[in-house]
Amino acid sequence: MALSGRLTQNFTNNNSFRLQLDWTATQDIGGNKSTVSAVLKLVSIASWGSVYDATNSPAEIWINGNKHSGNSSATISAWQTKTLMSAKRDVPHGADGKKTFNIQGNYYFNITWGGSFVGWVRMSKNEVLNNIPRASNISNKPDFILGKSLTVNIARSSSTFTHTVTVQVGKANKTEWVQIAQNTNVGTSTTFNFTEAQNRTIASKLGGSATGAVRVTVVTSGDAGSKTRDDGVVTAPQSSTATTTDLPIDTRLTLDINLNVKEAVNNQTHDITATIGTVAHKAVLVSGTTYRVTLTQAQADDVMRANPNTDTTQGELSVVTSISGVDIRSKVSSKFNITLKPSKPKATTTNI
Repeated sequence: MALSGRLTQNFTNNNSFRLQLDWTATQDIGGNKSTVSAVLKLVSIASWGSVYDATNSPAEIWINGNKHSGNSSATISAWQTKTLMSAKRDVPHGADGKKTFNIQGNYYFNITWGGSFVGWVRMSKNEVLNNIPRASNISNKPDFILGKSLTVNIARSSSTFTHTVTVQVGKANKTEWVQIAQNTNVGTSTTFNFTEAQNRTIASKLGGSATGAVRVTVVTSGDAGSKTRDDGVVTAPQSSTATTTDLPIDTRLTLDINLNVKEAVNNQTHDITATIGTVAHKAVLVSGTTYRVTLTQAQADDVMRANPNTDTTQGELSVVTSISGVDIRSKVSSKFNITLKPSKPKATTTNI
């Protein structure tokens, strides 16, 4: 591959002259084309290689099948290089950015040299131009956390390129892909702010696992087949936890619970349950991150009757974190103490 080249053809019976075609190319990435400029020259390559008072003769440059015509005399001095004509032509590349083109240089040397008439001198060659980059590339790893946005950055070969960006999510083993979202007319960056419905689909695809697979595909406009793909990871947010203090069930029927959100994301909800005795009580949000469970006196009495020979027992807190109504990861559980009877006063002694 090249952006310049030279064709040469020595001629006459004693190689006194050379026909030479020099070409260069500049590339228009946005237009997917190269502009080829060519100069046809006559070169004297011997001390006796001189021609005087020659008439104009036709010259030709062919670029990618297109003919450019000129006229120039063969008058030349020994060791001289003479320009016969020049030409310029746009050469379009294929949709994949590749291009092989033919270039020719011809001159009618209307001279009899060494007893022989020369006439047309021709040369031709197929040249391979440098590939023009077409497909844009994804410049960041497409990882994101479920419930948060995903930004895709694109490195494009031309400021005129726009893109269609598609996001798919699948199982961690890169199976069972489903399309989640698609943005069009994208320049160098786009952000997907997933809706509640889209987050529900992503959470369902994770199926309670900590991670799933992400596939981002970028198609560059105006360039058939220029598709770039990169895979990443979608991670479920960390499960939230809850804490509480001991519950003196003989004197208090309410249990306040503090929710510890490990990773706050969109469309996130929590289901907090306190199991006291044999009853699982669903906690109710009071304010902020504070939840509360309220027992009836009958329920408290049942717990105390079930534990007649001990002053304390334990309850269990469990937190289920959900995204758009779909449970993620695993339930997080912890224990807390329940006081069943008032503590007995310590015995005291008095010295007499």
